[in-house]
Amino acid sequence: MDFLSIKKAEKLQNESQFDPGSMGPKVDAILKFLKNGGRRGIITDSKNITGTLTGVGGTQFYDP
Repeated sequence: MDFLSIKKAEKLQNESQFDPGSMGPKVDAILKFLKNGGRRGIITDSKNITGTLTGVGGTQFYDP
C-alpha cells in the first residue's frame, strides 16, 4: 500500500488486517498522531527511508 486515509486505515484495522505483533501498533500510533493534528504519517524501514521521503516506498497515512 502506498497511501491510506484515516478512514481506510480504520476500516482495515477494524477488520483485523494489521498484525497485532507487527503493523498493528504502528498503525495505532499513526492514527492517534493524525487524529491529534498530524498531517501525514509514514511507516517504512530504514533502508527505504530516502525513497519514502520522496514519495517512493513505504506507506503514507494522511487526513484528507
